[in-house]
Amino acid sequence: MFIRSNILSNNKFNKAYLSSAHFLYKIALNVHHFGMPDHRTLYVMKHRYCITTVLLIFPLFLLAETSQLTAEKAFNQARTLIEEGNHLEAIPLLEHTLSLNPNVPSALWNLGTSAIITEQYTLASKTWERYKRVEPDDWQVLPKLIQAYQGTGESKKRDDARDQLFALHKEKDNTSLKKQDRYCREQYPFRGGRVYVYEYFEPLATEWAKYFEYIVTDKDSNPKFSVSMGSYDSTNAMDLEMGNHKANERLYHFDAYFVGGKHSTLGFYVGEEPMSFDKAREIMMSSVVKINAYQTTEPKQ
Repeated sequence: MFIRSNILSNNKFNKAYLSSAHFLYKIALNVHHFGMPDHRTLYVMKHRYCITTVLLIFPLFLLAETSQLTAEKAFNQARTLIEEGNHLEAIPLLEHTLSLNPNVPSALWNLGTSAIITEQYTLASKTWERYKRVEPDDWQVLPKLIQAYQGTGESKKRDDARDQLFALHKEKDNTSLKKQDRYCREQYPFRGGRVYVYEYFEPLATEWAKYFEYIVTDKDSNPKFSVSMGSYDSTNAMDLEMGNHKANERLYHFDAYFVGGKHSTLGFYVGEEPMSFDKAREIMMSSVVKINAYQTTEPKQ
């Protein structure tokens, strides 16, 4: 029988599962009880055998159908789910795709992205590492690795990936990366929306002298407000001349920007030069939480 042979090709468990109905039928041929005539016993047990067989085989039709899901079909279904925002449901389909073809870059990319969005950072880091082995010349995997390692708490790997990214950014031949003035080094869910954290490659070369920027979005991905950390050379030099900080320190300012163009200075901070991301992150995450609690689209007057 085609269905039986197709199902049984999966594993030994399926064989045991399917043969259980046959086992019940064999009992019927040998058991006589409660004074029932042999032919009645056989008649009843035959019908029980048929019903049991149907109940046992039906779930295996689903198993057989799943086993026929090709890598292409699984990937297309996953892409549809991702477009609908169902990243969690897309992950098993992407994993199925990669189980059939482990080196599909687009499947690895989507799996890594979905893993970060659903906060499965260990899966994300392993997936992006696999992607890097498949596509070693794609610099865009480095920000993804930085995000994943931030989530797993592997700061050494995170910083190594960042160093690689900054070194590539300095290379003249890497034109696509050279055009970028910042990259997304972290993202996480926040109050129904998301926070995207950007780091600038050359902070003092930008007009606004930004080092880091936190962009907060709502559930529809619309920006609500942002918080940035910057430092102007002129302000820093004046503060140093006044003796407010040491030569190995720098004066940083933290600002909030709101929809509609309104701006609010949150405060100043004297710290090491350059300030570490972990220290800046501590200050800026606290600012984001406070602003979200007391303000929405513009600062209170």
